[in-house]
Amino acid sequence: MPAFGSDFRFAVVEGTDDAALKAGPGRYPSTQMPGEPGNFAVAGHRVGKGAPFNDLGRLEISDELVVETREAVFTYRVLPMDADPEGRRAAAEACLAPGQVDRVAAGDYAGIFGRQITTPSDTSVLEPLPGVAGAVERDGLESLITLTTCHPQFSNAERMIIHGMLTGVETKPGAPQPAAAEGDSGAAAEPAPEEPVELAPDEAAETAPEGGE
Repeated sequence: MPAFGSDFRFAVVEGTDDAALKAGPGRYPSTQMPGEPGNFAVAGHRVGKGAPFNDLGRLEISDELVVETREAVFTYRVLPMDADPEGRRAAAEACLAPGQVDRVAAGDYAGIFGRQITTPSDTSVLEPLPGVAGAVERDGLESLITLTTCHPQFSNAERMIIHGMLTGVETKPGAPQPAAAEGDSGAAAEPAPEEPVELAPDEAAETAPEGGE
């Protein structure tokens, strides 16, 4: 998260149980990998265990969320937090491609906010299209990142959710070129390898959005 300084870097582990989150932020296993159409969702502690997500509330619209794997670097941007279509459009135009702007302002992503507070039982934020429960055809979806942590600080009564949308993929030298996913913007990429990833700039169970005190 570049907004927090160049030394803000955490390795993302697989899983969101207690043991995983003691090691660092953890990917919800049911969600997609970086660059895939759908939702790459990660839980992290807000207090203790390195408190990787302590400052999520400081993120602003269009801030970068950078995820690095062995093959590529994926850059996401925090989505608009305004519910008004015109306000969302103005904010999205600052960082998203034209096709993405239309979807975020008044299309199928109009109800997805860059930051929201929800209940621990609200698993809809982890769906390939957040807020739409049940099976969703992922072809044509944008590639999102979702970060979850406990809210308020020192409490697990609620969850803070951050949503960002993929805006760029930089393939590392010698690595296969990620293929663009089919969709309006063409910004999403095909699957990254299933390996630990690094999130550059709280408790857990797969049944609900996690976080940590």
